[in-house]
Amino acid sequence: KSLVIVGDKQPVWVHQLSFALNEALDAFKNRIVQVYSFDKPVFLQSESKLKSARNINSFIILGGNPLYRLPQDYQFEHLLDQSKNSVYLSLFPDETSRYCELYLPQTHFLESWGDSVSTNSVYSLQQPMIEPYFENCISEFELLRLISKHKSKSDHDFIKNFFQEKIAKTNSVENLWRTTLSQGFFLNFKSREINAPKLKYSSFSIPKNILQIPNEKNMHLEFCLDNSMYDGRYGNNSWLHEIPDTFSKLVWDNALLINAKTAKIWGVNGQPKPGEKDVDMVRIHIEKKYLDVAVWVVPGVTDHVCVLSLGYGRQFGDVANNCGFNANILRKSNEWFITSGVTLEKLDKTYSLVSTQEHGSQTGNPQEIMDRPPAVRETSLQNFIKNSNFVENYEVIPLEEQKSKLHEYPKDPQQEKWARQQWGMAIDLNTCIGCNACTVACQSENNISVVGKEQVFQNREMTWIRIDRYFTGDVDNPEMQAVYQPMNCMHCENAPCEVVCPVAATVHSPDGLNEMVYNRCVGTRYCANNCPYKVRRFNFLSYSKNEDERNPLLAMQKNPNVTVRFRGVMEKCTYCVQRINKEKIKANATFDGTVKDGAIVTACQSVCPTQSIYFGDIADPLTSVSKAKSDARNYHLLGELNTRPRTTYLAKLRNAHPDLM
Repeated sequence: KSLVIVGDKQPVWVHQLSFALNEALDAFKNRIVQVYSFDKPVFLQSESKLKSARNINSFIILGGNPLYRLPQDYQFEHLLDQSKNSVYLSLFPDETSRYCELYLPQTHFLESWGDSVSTNSVYSLQQPMIEPYFENCISEFELLRLISKHKSKSDHDFIKNFFQEKIAKTNSVENLWRTTLSQGFFLNFKSREINAPKLKYSSFSIPKNILQIPNEKNMHLEFCLDNSMYDGRYGNNSWLHEIPDTFSKLVWDNALLINAKTAKIWGVNGQPKPGEKDVDMVRIHIEKKYLDVAVWVVPGVTDHVCVLSLGYGRQFGDVANNCGFNANILRKSNEWFITSGVTLEKLDKTYSLVSTQEHGSQTGNPQEIMDRPPAVRETSLQNFIKNSNFVENYEVIPLEEQKSKLHEYPKDPQQEKWARQQWGMAIDLNTCIGCNACTVACQSENNISVVGKEQVFQNREMTWIRIDRYFTGDVDNPEMQAVYQPMNCMHCENAPCEVVCPVAATVHSPDGLNEMVYNRCVGTRYCANNCPYKVRRFNFLSYSKNEDERNPLLAMQKNPNVTVRFRGVMEKCTYCVQRINKEKIKANATFDGTVKDGAIVTACQSVCPTQSIYFGDIADPLTSVSKAKSDARNYHLLGELNTRPRTTYLAKLRNAHPDLM
């Protein structure tokens, strides 16, 4: 009773080998495997149908931008030129729309009807949420109705007819249709029987180079889906361009990631000094193809292996144009994500890369910094079992003295009304994966501006949450998993920023928030200089106004409940005070004014996929955030400064197998 599973990024021969092993193990009779559909194992074909296709009369392309995303040996551009008709339906003009005879603007999925079937045959419906914003846009179903001359007059009727004929298979469908619309899915649907694949294994062969240990003459190159751009589909989203990459911490670019040893062998500089941004460029050779790309050194990459992310190097779009390097030039149709036989050639030119890794780092005497408690505290599970209070070993001030005191007010009736609940946050480093979802959500919720690559280089990025990345162990052989630490305003009770503001623009609220009064701020930036966490942001330019003038549509994405800041004003995390006040108003109208635990969900907390963020009333010991703060792993960052931060962290525990250490 065993099952061999390989990743979807593996080449064709690896999948064929896994299916051969599973067939020998009788794994296809296992009920676990039967939830997957093997009707069309396209990835098992040794030769792509599209690559071998010739004399195609017409192309109808529904999104996808294949001219950019497909490996170049498909020669898709040549196929389009040979065809008589080519129709492209897409949300935005892109590389593919340039070569098609007819480009049709597509309605957004929030504006149109649709349906889908999951891998386990659950049928679901998609309903329009808003009216179409642009005229003369069509959906996929409208295009198919026009081509097939279907009798339906609308997408709604088209989907409903399909539901009646193919899904419900009954004439009296109205009640079932309404129920499915209400629920969003139909469970009793079975699209097809799932059978094990019948494959021939004699035709596949294993590449010789891939079995050799990587060396200078046979390097391996891995292509990865970018954490922000994915495969390029989000290339014109400026928020995602300015979010630092999870590992490299680069913004507005990708680069060839190698380790320090490989960089030394090839004699390239991929790690600029602080205050500099120029790195060397190399030419990657794979058979007859090559690509010039900048080099960036990152710990943790295997010797003689390099990594290049997809989604960059596009030649279309106001945002994506000329950002980074197009990795698709090097990809092969039979090796989409990893290839061998790669060599590098150092070029006599440099490229500017901007990283935020050093932004917000502590400065001063290096010896003093080394004597401070570490920003990230971690240990193994075995050590934690022996000493559950290990975080106290680093403390200069006892933890009990660092705990919040502001909510322990005297029982003043007037004070009790507004200060009854005290807000705080806890972040679990054990579950944080550094995905940057919290940063993007915060940027969307709080109308945070994008500043551009050059401004980021000058340490002027505006994001209220930064993700600090740390490697544990030796720089040439770090631990397998990096550590990530989200860093937003700590809302200190002894806030160093408040005492230096000459106009009282940063003050404390009765419920414990460190607040910004934008209309008072005169831009001295004393508060930013005095903040030990370096989480305050200053509007050096009129970023928001410039964005709206360049594209009036951007004004529509602004949150009307949050003030849009202007030039010369300091800003920072507010714990989403607009959401707090909304729930407080609701509680005052319907209850005794006490907001229930879990009613307030900050923007960062709402999108965290691993639920690493806890927020709520720290004056109530029964709330989830209070329970998190009572955990033995809880500690205060820079607690030795006696700032009494409202945001605390839960230390990271590692539980790696001894053989992997």
